[in-house]
Amino acid sequence: MADIFISYAREDETRVQHLAHCLEEQGWSVFWDRRIPAGQTWRSYIGHALSEASCVIVAWTHHSIASRWVIEEADEGLQRGILVPVLFEAVKPPLGFGPIQAADLTDWHPGSFSPRFEQFIQDIKAVLGATPTTPRGGQKPGPPRSSWSRLPGKLKVLFACLLVGTLVLVGRIGYLGYRRYVADFAKPGDVSTRPVNREGPPSDPNPKQDEVPAFFLGKWGGEVQGPLMRYRIALTLSPAEYSMMSFADLGNCSSTLKLINKSDASIIFREHVTEGPCTGDRVELSKINDSSLSFVSQVSFVLVRGTLHKIE
Repeated sequence: MADIFISYAREDETRVQHLAHCLEEQGWSVFWDRRIPAGQTWRSYIGHALSEASCVIVAWTHHSIASRWVIEEADEGLQRGILVPVLFEAVKPPLGFGPIQAADLTDWHPGSFSPRFEQFIQDIKAVLGATPTTPRGGQKPGPPRSSWSRLPGKLKVLFACLLVGTLVLVGRIGYLGYRRYVADFAKPGDVSTRPVNREGPPSDPNPKQDEVPAFFLGKWGGEVQGPLMRYRIALTLSPAEYSMMSFADLGNCSSTLKLINKSDASIIFREHVTEGPCTGDRVELSKINDSSLSFVSQVSFVLVRGTLHKIE
């Protein structure tokens, strides 16, 4: 049967016809024709349509507030909780219907925009619990709204932040995994995965500690620049032990260094942090002159670089 049943007085049929057509343009089926087919009664035809409707609209006018049939039909909608009253004229609804808010369409004209009529449509949607299949004016419906478009704005922001955070985390894990692969499995001296020595061919990747080129032995110090701050570095290299202490705003960081590659002009260490909040993967020292070194430290995927000078 019809989605909407309109109860009205016969004298208001013309105005109700316009209303019914507007509701049909919204995509709803509307029962409003009071002509009873031959062989049927009011109860079998109109009464059945009333009982099957999902929304009952009653049009209050000077004529309908005096109609026993209209009041009875409106009471049926009221008892079922699906009544949506409409004022076609500035009248006082019958006894029992006064407290129910009615949509004021006294100034509504079919075909013209009316905020009150639009609100009336929203009230019907709330009763029917579904959006009309055709928008006002007879236009074809647009594509259905996605679940995302129906989410509240704050929830969209939360989901977007979670998505961005997940992508950043996955990217970081992938990058660190790649670096671990390069450090542990790539061939020593492979220029596609290892830093290229500035001078000379790469040496044995597992040299003895006393094979560190003599030029690099001793104490070195200086300031290096990171992305957010400068660090003061004190570095000691000896045949028996390699160690580094860096001082930063975050506190002291102690590290031990394991030689993994060398030439006469550069050496590369893998760094192992033993104390403090700093972390690092790789340290490269390259000769600048007889008293200066180029310092590059790979901290996760951030480079810290600067110049160290011979202390003693």
